[in-house]
Amino acid sequence: MRQQLIESREDLEAFWPEMSSTEVLAIDTEFFRVKTYYPKFCLLQVYAREVIYCIDPLALDLNTDDFREVLRAQDKTRIFHAARQDIEVLYGCCKEVPRTVFDTQVAAAMLGLGDQIGYANLVEIVTGKSLTKAHTRTDWCQRPLSPEQIDYAIDDVRYLEEIYNYLGAGLEKCGRLQWVLEECMELSDVSLYDTDPKVAYQRIEHGQALEPTAQSVLKELAIWRERTSQQLDLPRNWVVKDKVLESMAQVKPDSPGKLSAVEGVSSKFVRRFGEEVLQLIRDVAYQDHHPVVWPKEQPLSADQRALQKQILDCLRRIAKESGISPSLLGSRHDVAGLVRGRRDVNLKSGWRAQLLGSELDALLA
Repeated sequence: MRQQLIESREDLEAFWPEMSSTEVLAIDTEFFRVKTYYPKFCLLQVYAREVIYCIDPLALDLNTDDFREVLRAQDKTRIFHAARQDIEVLYGCCKEVPRTVFDTQVAAAMLGLGDQIGYANLVEIVTGKSLTKAHTRTDWCQRPLSPEQIDYAIDDVRYLEEIYNYLGAGLEKCGRLQWVLEECMELSDVSLYDTDPKVAYQRIEHGQALEPTAQSVLKELAIWRERTSQQLDLPRNWVVKDKVLESMAQVKPDSPGKLSAVEGVSSKFVRRFGEEVLQLIRDVAYQDHHPVVWPKEQPLSADQRALQKQILDCLRRIAKESGISPSLLGSRHDVAGLVRGRRDVNLKSGWRAQLLGSELDALLA
């Protein structure tokens, strides 16, 4: 198996035709995301036709039309393990996502090999080989990369096609290959990676504990934090933590002194962001109407809890009988939604509905 490190524009231009003409590519990325909002793209590994290419985006401009076209091609399969973070990194580079994804972690769960199984464990199951974990938390931004780092990065993609073939054969045998492809289709949804500040408030978990005016303030504070984090390329919690946002929304300070008195608000935050945050709070708090942003859900009734238990027991039994990881089939949250009357949850569509058949409908009836 040949290996090639691509660090020059000439090598990259020679690589594009190879990549675009290959029907199945195994892809992995290395990135660094400790001090930034956006992941810093540090290395792209591609396995194609018995060659492993390591492409250095820190030395090259990867934002090219060629690369977008390769990702966009619907008739080409792109193999990842735990694909979402890798695709996020690629999307940040070229604003495109692969159209046909095969996630070996999803496929392994469909065959009952474990919930969110790690790549190294899957390699050992399929190939019998043990991978080193020495560079799991390495700084991939450093240059030059050491030979050990390159070897580690190569191992991350070396076995993906072999795993793909192994899992694909198992899925074909039990008639579930289409189920995996259906599940992986969600990974090609651009909205997963294009973070819109306007919906940032939806990640706040405890907004329902606040009264409507405070909820409106919290919503706008969450939107402001997302925009600020993106503009400064800083982690959200480095700007201000969720709990502090909630406290500010509850107190609704109207002066620098009152803002400083909010638990968790530092003097540095007041100096840097105080005026715009105070103005935002005033603008929202003085509005005439404050709709409920996070409605409170009533606790499940005794009958609903009993039904929830019946459905969860049913899911666990069917998962065991089918050899599918239970968490892939459905979560407690999904079941709670069904019990409350929602019918737009995953359990009622696609391969899950096919597997659960009439049992779920009978319980709901």
